[in-house]
Amino acid sequence: MMKKIYESILIMGIMALLNSCSPGKKITAEQIDSNYPIILVKAKNVENKISTVRIPLVFEISKHTLKEIKLLIPTGYVYKNQYYQRSNWTSTGRSYHVEKGILKENLPTPPEIKLQKKEFVFYTSHRPHYTKGDELYTFFQPYLNRMEKERKDTLQISTINELKNGHRDIIENFLEGDTILIKIFQNRDIDAYTYPVEVK
Repeated sequence: MMKKIYESILIMGIMALLNSCSPGKKITAEQIDSNYPIILVKAKNVENKISTVRIPLVFEISKHTLKEIKLLIPTGYVYKNQYYQRSNWTSTGRSYHVEKGILKENLPTPPEIKLQKKEFVFYTSHRPHYTKGDELYTFFQPYLNRMEKERKDTLQISTINELKNGHRDIIENFLEGDTILIKIFQNRDIDAYTYPVEVK
């Protein structure tokens, strides 16, 4: 009896894998909560100004086929948020995969996407427009003071989740309206999937 049950489970598993090899969407990508630090970059030629905000977007990605699929780098990105409206595709900047809780950059070799879900972290390259006295100026000022005191050009600050608690409007204005494009490579074919960015 138990043998028949195991055989049935095995057959069902094989059928599911065969079905997954049929044409259609080859991957699943789901944005999940990000607990990695946001990075501020100080402008080089402008005094007391933040030039770039790198925001870590985390996706769990898995494939639906037994064939080898690799993630293509760089990932595409469209900025349509309130702080940096730019309608053409550009790059997210650096991207990483997570191994045993450690971020490992996806270069020089594109990482393979597995059947089991795997975390990938895409750091954006937001270049906000702001002026003295507005909400972003007020938000950045304590960090700029700290960077000057510590003589740093870059600074790791809060995570998205932490900003949602104290400055939800700031993080929403940075991300809402943006779109990420995830490209994959399989057997000389390149496929691209777009996902609206969520505040996670």
